[in-house]
Amino acid sequence: MDEDEHRHLHDGLAELDPIDRAVLTLFHLDELSLAEVAEVLDVPLGTVKSGLHRARHALRERLTAHGLTGVETQ
Repeated sequence: MDEDEHRHLHDGLAELDPIDRAVLTLFHLDELSLAEVAEVLDVPLGTVKSGLHRARHALRERLTAHGLTGVETQ
């Protein structure tokens, strides 16, 4: 990932809802299970699942808008 792509990814993450950003970060970067994310955030498992879906979709849209179509968000 080059510097420009990294900046767009960082900006896209910053624009996400805080809970959705936390879910995405804990699941993908910290490699926690969905159940572990729910426990850490003290939210229901369904909230984690929907938050992860929303975050992936929103981040994908933001990155695509900047021409970064090859970036995988799942």
